[in-house]
Amino acid sequence: MITCRYQKSILDNGIRVVSETLDNTQSIAIGFWIASGSRFEKSRLNGISHLMEHMVFKGTEKRNAYEIAVSLESLGGYLNAFTEKELTCFYALILDQHLPVAIEVISELLLSARLDPSDLDLEKEVILEEFRNLLDSPEDYIQDLFSSALFNNHPLGLPILGTPDSIRSIETHDLRRFRDQFFISDRLIVAAAGKVNHIELVSLIGKYLTGLPRNPVNATESFDQFTVMLPETKSIQVHFCTGFKTFAYPDPRKFPMLVIDTYLGQGMSSLLFQELREKRGLVYSVYTFTEYYRDTGLFGIYAGTELKHKKQIRNLIHHLIRHVVKSGLTADELCRVQSQLAGSLILSMEDAGRRMHRLAKMEHYLNDYVPVEQVIDAICNLTPRDIRQTLELFQTETYSDVMIGS
Repeated sequence: MITCRYQKSILDNGIRVVSETLDNTQSIAIGFWIASGSRFEKSRLNGISHLMEHMVFKGTEKRNAYEIAVSLESLGGYLNAFTEKELTCFYALILDQHLPVAIEVISELLLSARLDPSDLDLEKEVILEEFRNLLDSPEDYIQDLFSSALFNNHPLGLPILGTPDSIRSIETHDLRRFRDQFFISDRLIVAAAGKVNHIELVSLIGKYLTGLPRNPVNATESFDQFTVMLPETKSIQVHFCTGFKTFAYPDPRKFPMLVIDTYLGQGMSSLLFQELREKRGLVYSVYTFTEYYRDTGLFGIYAGTELKHKKQIRNLIHHLIRHVVKSGLTADELCRVQSQLAGSLILSMEDAGRRMHRLAKMEHYLNDYVPVEQVIDAICNLTPRDIRQTLELFQTETYSDVMIGS
């Protein structure tokens, strides 16, 4: 396994900086993670986190959109961003000697984006086009429908993209107010992995982000009650999602759930793939997925099939779940999945981007660092009894079913 050195610092203004130093690489993956996302949004402004992610790339006080794009690409690097339910990340992959440039550029995005009204009108159209593309991809769109059904009138049910109506309603003053509330030092984690010198990293963050305001925000935000109104879409195929709420990111039951998730629906050797595709030929795609947040989580199953098979697929999935809940995993099955997960984790640690992502999530949700070796030990020490206890969730929780193309 690749050896690494983990370090953490907290700047005077509250910014947390975490890093893993890897000596056998020339690259650095760095991410600026802000505690913002769709769960913090009012329904009228649903999608503003994602829209803000787009808008900062339209230009800053020093650089226009092209100059932002070329700043790292001209060095062979990569600059991008993404928005989740609880986090927004601006990240770069660069050669180690170009770390100062990456930090300078991303800091500008956070501190001095122009947020021009003419850019906003253009970017709204880009996001509306992104939404249309999502409607044309029902396998992806059903994830929004599933979250909406599962979390009902809680902000975790809001789609990250927002809705066409909410996107059209957002104005420049909304974006500026959003920046004042969320682009602050207390909500920022900087994570870096690769050939990074932690002392240099902290020095650079201090240099370029001294102007980031500090304004502690209560962790329990208030929100309005709402009903998510997502448009209907047509599909030749039937797309089906079912699942239930689970537990938060810090919960140790994540580890047996990871085993169950892998056994049921991760890869071609998984139970659902073998039973529904290989043995019966009823689906092209079937898999399971999990998400963990600060106070809850979800487990889901997706399958795509022909209209004539929709009832059969739904019944088969629930039948197979009931069988696994009743029988559990044998010692041999558990050992196979444990080996699969251990190998997968070790391989993922060769990617600096994966390490950076993992660092930030641990710092955000745990305020701690857990070596990957400790995670592998936790997985490999699980017993069939541990798995059976977690499988009880599949029997006691209330399932939400969502279907497109019916």
